[in-house]
This record gives sequence, structure tokens and C-alpha cells, in this order.
Amino acid sequence: MVHENFSIRTTNGEDLIKSLYEVYPDMFSIKLHHGGYFTSVPGRMYLNGKVNFVDMLDAKNFCLDGLALVMKDLGYDNREPIYYHFLPPERDLNFSIKALEDDDDVLKFMEYVGENKFDIDTYTEHEKHENIDMLKFIKYDDIIKFHPFYNTQVDDTNELENKVEMTM
Repeated sequence: MVHENFSIRTTNGEDLIKSLYEVYPDMFSIKLHHGGYFTSVPGRMYLNGKVNFVDMLDAKNFCLDGLALVMKDLGYDNREPIYYHFLPPERDLNFSIKALEDDDDVLKFMEYVGENKFDIDTYTEHEKHENIDMLKFIKYDDIIKFHPFYNTQVDDTNELENKVEMTM
């Protein structure tokens, strides 16, 4: 069941929402970034997008269909693929952004809603999809480590041996 009585606004009105949520404790809000795209790391940003605040989302019945209804109200054609992501509170876009594409992701998202009912950053991608949450799809044994500054693959064992040889 999808709660269809959400409200979309363009400005931050957290004070009004806080008092409203005292009466409706199962409701929450998201800060929806849409129509833009992510840049690469380091320094990842979401560019050329719009921001809307979506209020009165029901924590007990929240699902991805609800986000699809929000996007439809914002004028997006639901026939085009839309990919959803969220940023846990007080984290950065470089390495903390999480996919929001199935029931397991929604459950993880809802854990953060319990901590912060207001303006959880949620992002969309349209057409071109950069798989933000790659580790979700890679087995631990198959992980290739990346050097954070040069965006190149690094074999930690060889790099460490080379550093040791160079210092001797």
C-alpha cells in the first residue's frame, strides 16, 4: 500500500514539519535531488539538478512505488528508467551514497529514517546509470581495491613490496 497524500515543496520548512510530525509520528520527509547527475570521485557532486522536499511519507508503508508517484507528480515520465539513491545523514557523497532499488535497500533506508525524519538526502539518476553502490554486487573475495587519489586499480601486495624495496 502506498500513501498518496505526500506533499512536495521547494523550500526548507523544517520547523512547520516538526510540529506536524508530533501529531503524525509515522511520517517523514526526504530532500529529493532530481534531474541531475553525479560527478566522479573524489569530490563527487550532484550537478544540474533540482531540489524538492517531500513530506508526509508514511514510514510504515514506504516503498519504491511511492517514489515513482512523487516523480510522476514532478513531471517525470515513469516509462524512462529512474534510479534512486540515498545518503545517510552526516555522510559525504564520495563513498557513502547507497542504492535504493529493492526491498532490502528500503529497509536499510528506513533505519536512517528512525534517526532523522527530516530531509534525508535522496537522489535520482535518469537514463545513464552510474552504479553507486558497487560493493552490494561484488563478493568480498572479488573486491579490487582502488587507490583513492588516482582512480586507478592498485594491487596492495605489490605496492607494499615496491615501497619496502624502494626504502631499503
